[in-house]
Amino acid sequence: MAGEQATARALAELPTGWVVIHDASWPGRRLANIDHVAVGPSGIFAIDSRDWSGRITIGDDLLHQDGRSRASTVRGAAASATAVAERLPNVRSSLVHAALCFTGSGAPRGLVGEVLVCSTRDVAGLLTSGPTVLSPEQVHAAAEELRISPQPATEPPRKRAGSRRMTRSARARNSR
Repeated sequence: MAGEQATARALAELPTGWVVIHDASWPGRRLANIDHVAVGPSGIFAIDSRDWSGRITIGDDLLHQDGRSRASTVRGAAASATAVAERLPNVRSSLVHAALCFTGSGAPRGLVGEVLVCSTRDVAGLLTSGPTVLSPEQVHAAAEELRISPQPATEPPRKRAGSRRMTRSARARNSR
């Protein structure tokens, strides 16, 4: 959660013309979310926030934390961008990018496969550094299309109607 909050603060620095959706639902994954989706002139970015300790490095097209491969994290970030692209049938999938954003000043900046890697310190600059590929109208339309879920994806599941499961305190009250 600290990583998501730090990234949200960094994304607040994006210039006018950008729309950021926080805690976006992930289609087909009931309890999964995409931390942030930034939509702007240079494209659409599905951003996974990370607050890792230890040394984070990029080498041989791999992401490592303290020498251990974090390939599954990179695959997850790439999958989130694919999920976003699938929700936007009117946008070329090549305009949707995956990003891993790390807190702290020691995070590397680079590319692992198709996934951008950056820190909260340079995420806004990275997102705005590309050429303009979306018009203001396209930015607005894509952002509206992504606002499908009215509630955060990570909201705890509601108790089912008619559920017979009782909390400990309810059982205690009923046993008196």
